[in-house]
Amino acid sequence: MGAIWSPIPTRLMDDDDYLELDEAAALLLLQLYILCDGYGLAPAGPRWLARRTSLKEPEAAMKALDGSFVKLYQAEGKKYVFIRKYEYDLNAQIKRKRGKPKYPAPPWPGAWDSDEDKGSP
Repeated sequence: MGAIWSPIPTRLMDDDDYLELDEAAALLLLQLYILCDGYGLAPAGPRWLARRTSLKEPEAAMKALDGSFVKLYQAEGKKYVFIRKYEYDLNAQIKRKRGKPKYPAPPWPGAWDSDEDKGSP
């Protein structure tokens, strides 16, 4: 049987920083893994998050994640989120088949090449 890929990395279950998150932030991160495109990108506007996640007011949870698990950015006048280490979590087969990003790329150079954002846990 071949490797099975899950959109939620099992490494999080042993990550001390993840385990210290409050319930809302931990839930939001797991839901972002499910909702993001193949590059770890997703809209981050409060209205979109409230409709697509189980959180009615996701702003505080997103603030708790920003900088450690995700990076927030703006493109084309809208808010987006980039899941850090998403590249690390993808297997090679998924990377080859993922196509183009669904959402605008982060504005900083080399977002997917940064050791900080793709490195091992």
